[in-house]
Amino acid sequence: MVTREYKCGCKITSEKNYPSIEYCSKHKAALDMYEALKRVAKLLQAQQDILFGTKWEKDFEELAFVKEALAKAGGE
Repeated sequence: MVTREYKCGCKITSEKNYPSIEYCSKHKAALDMYEALKRVAKLLQAQQDILFGTKWEKDFEELAFVKEALAKAGGE
């Protein structure tokens, strides 16, 4: 049996060509974090629209950062 442990805490074990993955807490929570970030993006967008209207051309710095992170996670 071969076990490889990563800095994050994830472990990949291979026994007779059958790998198994034990995820660290961050990777276990990744899908929930992604869904939460999508909600935060909607909230920040709504706040920006209320304050500046929908024709505002530049996103708040925080909203831009959230959108970039979502794009990376979505493979864009």
